[in-house]
Amino acid sequence: MGEKKYMNEDSTQKESKEKINVLLVEPGKYPKMVTMDSGLESLQKAVEGDIQAVYFWDDPVALICNDDGKVNGLRANRAIYDEEGELEDIICGNFLITGLDSVYTS
Repeated sequence: MGEKKYMNEDSTQKESKEKINVLLVEPGKYPKMVTMDSGLESLQKAVEGDIQAVYFWDDPVALICNDDGKVNGLRANRAIYDEEGELEDIICGNFLITGLDSVYTS
């Protein structure tokens, strides 16, 4: 696994109304592919609050979740484990998984 990096809404580039395909993961439900606007407001609506992008993997993939999901008591969703099988994090609330070229590029 690569180094975990974070990005919040302040580091986004510009609002875009392009459509993107993402994997939407809601607590207690099967993940599903959805097409949505790529703008900040759409991402915030999907995760029900301010966004945080986390990069757990070496692949060009971002997990976009609610920045305050744990603090605000959102329902636990999925656990993330490292390569050794150790618990790395628990994601609370809805989250999205998307290719980096779909939303942000550095």
